Amino acid sequence: MACVAQAHIQPMRFVDGLIVKNHHAHIVDSLSPQQINPGLLAPKIGNTYSAAALLGLCAVLDVAQPGETIFVASYGSGSGSDAYALQVTNAITERRALAPLTAAYLAREKFIDYAVYAKWRGKLVMS
Repeated sequence: MACVAQAHIQPMRFVDGLIVKNHHAHIVDSLSPQQINPGLLAPKIGNTYSAAALLGLCAVLDVAQPGETIFVASYGSGSGSDAYALQVTNAITERRALAPLTAAYLAREKFIDYAVYAKWRGKLVMS
C-alpha cells in the first residue's frame, strides 16, 4: 500500500490517556468518532497488528485536507509505543493522486470459504 504525503512530524508522549505535546496535556477521550473512524480499519480487514497504525494513517491521508493535524499512535502488547502529530501540507492534494486510495484496495476484497483458505495455506492436500 502506498502512502504519499508530506507532513511535519512532531514527537509526542502518550501517558495514561493523555497526549503530552509541548508540555501541554490533551485528553485522548476528547476525540470524536468522526475523527477516529476514518483510520479504524480493523472492523473491515481484521487485526493487522503492528501494521494497523500505518494502514490507518494511509486511510486518513486519503481524506485529509491541508492544514489538518493527524494524530497517529501505535499500541500493542510490547513495552513501548510511538505517537506522532502530523501537519497536512498543501502537497497532499497533488500527491494523493499518485497512488490508489486505501478504499480502492479494500474494495478488491474477495471472500473465500475455509476449505479454500486451508488449501492455500497448505493445510489440505488434495490428490
